[in-house]
Amino acid sequence: MKRTYWIFVAALLVALIGGTLASRWRDGTPEAGGATAATVDPAGGADPLQAFLIERPQEPVQAEPFTAVAVNGASPRLQDYAGKYILLNFWATWCGPCKQELPELQALYESLKEQNFVVLAVSMSETEEKVAHFLEDTGFTFPVLVDVDGSVSELYGVNSIPLTYLIDTDGRIEARALGPREWNDPALQAYFRRMSAQ
Repeated sequence: MKRTYWIFVAALLVALIGGTLASRWRDGTPEAGGATAATVDPAGGADPLQAFLIERPQEPVQAEPFTAVAVNGASPRLQDYAGKYILLNFWATWCGPCKQELPELQALYESLKEQNFVVLAVSMSETEEKVAHFLEDTGFTFPVLVDVDGSVSELYGVNSIPLTYLIDTDGRIEARALGPREWNDPALQAYFRRMSAQ
């Protein structure tokens, strides 16, 4: 009885945190073409993310720490990347749009890996073995984690993939994108290079 009670409490807390995270955006369920948040770059001027339909929250939101299963030498905890600008991507091996987006993430990672920048991909509700097998012939070298039980995805309010969060060097979520993007576009590259230097 006690164990069941604590499992229920833990699940409720995860759901509430995930719900709180989602509520920081106007509708809680962004569409690929429905950026709704601020259109001003924190550094001033027009927001470079707006052209890519990447939306900002209505107010700052701290990224929730988590631990997942590490694949390909990745560090298993989000907090291990503290101080870096993080592109946190949720995906799965069965997701067609995710697989189309992964080469963009690899190209971006290759371009900026010497900077204070990291691409961190979290596979949703799959086994470590399945993800490792998928990666064998891809040549992808960015850090990959596996969210075996779906708890990380739930924590981040992931209902549809690919879903990507941009986390600044202070650990705040500055934007998110639902659906694939051309992440290695020169304009985004320049933005990430500038933000990772802050």
